[in-house]
Amino acid sequence: MFRLPDWSVDRERYARDAETVEHGFWARVREHLGGTARLEDGVTLYYCAVDPRTPLKVKALLMAALAAFVTPARGPVRVLGSLAGLNASALFAKALAAARAHVRDEHRERARAALARLRASSSKESSSEEPS
Repeated sequence: MFRLPDWSVDRERYARDAETVEHGFWARVREHLGGTARLEDGVTLYYCAVDPRTPLKVKALLMAALAAFVTPARGPVRVLGSLAGLNASALFAKALAAARAHVRDEHRERARAALARLRASSSKESSSEEPS
């Protein structure tokens, strides 16, 4: 099993990443609805990252990966090596491997439901809000 490296969480970085994800994640998901093979994994990771039961160390890792997805040109990401330049599918696969023990069936179910609602929606608005 993959183990997360022994590092402490940079709380300022975590807060910046969480804010980036909060403001841009759902708009970016909408842009990738037809193309990214592992988009469901990315949305699953989002729900794992916002789950209060997920340990902070894992949340920080996931928020860094999700922030890199939201703003891919923001520069090197120093989590699990450099994630900069990875396409969304590779980014989600690497983050999912690291956080697998913390991803629950509930996260996958919520991701599938959110993507189904987005796909059913005919509007292509760039809302940053979670699909209801």
